[in-house]
Amino acid sequence: MLQERIKSIAKVVGIILIFCIVGVGILCLDRVLTPKKSPAETFESAKQKLMAAKFDGEIYMRKNVVTYLISGVDKYDGEGDTDGAYRNFKHADFNLLLIIDGSDRTITAINVNRDTIVEQDELGMGGMRAGTVDQQLALAHTYGDGKQQSGENLRRAVVRLFSDRVENDGNVIDQYSITIDHYITMTMEAVSALNDYLGGVTVTLTEDLSSESHPDWTEGATVTIHGTDAEFFVRARMDVSDGTNVSRMGRQNLYIEALFKTIGNKKWDYRYLYNAYEAIKDYTVTDYSNFEDLLSDFEYLFTAFGMYQYNKTISLNNEYGTSEVVDGVMAYFADREKIKELVKTYFYREINEKERND
Repeated sequence: MLQERIKSIAKVVGIILIFCIVGVGILCLDRVLTPKKSPAETFESAKQKLMAAKFDGEIYMRKNVVTYLISGVDKYDGEGDTDGAYRNFKHADFNLLLIIDGSDRTITAINVNRDTIVEQDELGMGGMRAGTVDQQLALAHTYGDGKQQSGENLRRAVVRLFSDRVENDGNVIDQYSITIDHYITMTMEAVSALNDYLGGVTVTLTEDLSSESHPDWTEGATVTIHGTDAEFFVRARMDVSDGTNVSRMGRQNLYIEALFKTIGNKKWDYRYLYNAYEAIKDYTVTDYSNFEDLLSDFEYLFTAFGMYQYNKTISLNNEYGTSEVVDGVMAYFADREKIKELVKTYFYREINEKERND
């Protein structure tokens, strides 16, 4: 009886082995007989996963990047949300696209000019899209409820700025896009709150900003910024320096790099992160669905600032486009070719042979 059971088991095992051998043989034969994917087929397959792009007809793959849109929102005194109209008066005067590259362990920031003309959604009743309009990026936040709806609308506008599709005689020559993993919008009070929680931020001034209230803010001076001076430093424009947004963006870049360095030099734990968020939460709107995810990303950001190399802060100003007054309003027109080069450099890499053939 035992021998018969052993024989039965042996037969079953033999049949399984035969199927395995045949299966492997079929897979190998299929690999030999199936033609390798063309670069175009590889691109179409990867594109569905938002992993591929074309630059000048060549295929590139997405880098291992995580991106954040950090926006400073201004709310003018005496004006509030317009009830039921899905419009508000909160202009996004500061927009920083933070790119954290896990592959080469670098951080790059792009300070996007608030005057940049970009296609954005108009939102009607119920927050539904009612069309698009080309206007200053700062105004994208004025559509919606002034909170998540407005933040999402601002995110969509920035994605459009850094994405494009170019065709020639019906053939797609370029097709590239970015994603923004998370956004954080905050009123300018958050700057002073975070600044003071960190114990102040030290900068070396690159221009003379001295005044009656700040006599020591001379060119070349190293000063530690406290309290409402932090908000003044990154926000003020009309009565500071030459009064231009370009000059203000220069001060913002100076402060940003000093802020990130300060964060990176701090010793922190979970409670430190929690208290950092507590310091700014009343001034902040994000797209995070729960508090745990938000703190987890805070931990990721704080770790990156301490361990990754900070590349630089890029300003979308004269080097990347032109400014002019249109209908009495300052308008900045980004150079599409230069935007394309930024996206290719910081979001994508060349496709390798294995990826081309898989």
